[in-house]
Amino acid sequence: MTASQIVADKFPDFLMGKIRHSYNLIHAGRTTEVPAIFNNQFSLHGICPDRQEFHISEYVAFHILMSLYFVQIGNIITARTCRNMIFDIEIPENVPVNEEIIDRVDLEIEECVYKLLGGIVKNKKAKADLIALLVN
Repeated sequence: MTASQIVADKFPDFLMGKIRHSYNLIHAGRTTEVPAIFNNQFSLHGICPDRQEFHISEYVAFHILMSLYFVQIGNIITARTCRNMIFDIEIPENVPVNEEIIDRVDLEIEECVYKLLGGIVKNKKAKADLIALLVN
């Protein structure tokens, strides 16, 4: 059992513990277990319905995690939406942002666009997916 799993088990309402445990699951190749950590909710208010406010570090960490999660399951459009939510706000310099994960998400999005471009002439769905990526 990892330290993040112990923290998540011992303090089930601790959001940052859930986020750290989810990162560890993804890195261990156990991405399919991530939704259960958040009771199959993919928004902060869905995960913590009793809370009205979140610390900016929680917001950033959660949306970076969700970007990575959606990349891993192949949902590039939602990954990009989560990624963009991070940069739609002003992040103070003292809030850590994992640029490596953001770069990875950006690379996956670019690869998806290239694949869609290759099949765009043949496939109407690919064309619609590409337009959705470009618009978002």
